[in-house]
Amino acid sequence: MSVYANATMAPLTDGKSYSVNVPLTSNEADLSNSSSPWYPDPVPLSFQQALVATVLLSAPTPLASNASYVVLQTDMGDGVWVDVAWAIWTGTSGNAVFLFSVMGNPALTLAVQQTRAAGTAPGSTGQNNIALGARFRFVGKATINAGSSSSPSAGFSGVQATIKFKLLGLT
Repeated sequence: MSVYANATMAPLTDGKSYSVNVPLTSNEADLSNSSSPWYPDPVPLSFQQALVATVLLSAPTPLASNASYVVLQTDMGDGVWVDVAWAIWTGTSGNAVFLFSVMGNPALTLAVQQTRAAGTAPGSTGQNNIALGARFRFVGKATINAGSSSSPSAGFSGVQATIKFKLLGLT
């Protein structure tokens, strides 16, 4: 019997953290808290890149009500941000996971008008079928009512976001 017969591999992991347990505030804000020198905020993109990201929204303590959202945005390096994909969560406890996938089909011809004003919630979870620009970022906001079941001694009373992304080449 081989000495390696009982060896087990650690689970494979991939992707980069954009944020870890970032509290969503009552004002729309960038959700990055990564200190990676490889991926500054906003994250620059190379030619022909696609993106996949997981967005975990969680309420560590029960809430009376919650209206939270996260939006993936792209710009051309000029600060004019356009919504690419977005998720809305109204859960009052536990968590929800969303997968954002932007494949940037180069054969797609499309014109999309930015209609959501910054700080206003999207109407529902959705996306614009567009390619990524020069940079991307995630922004979010939460409107919550903590209710009487949450107290300062119970710790954080709100919604937190954990986002992990992976850049992919186009095929």
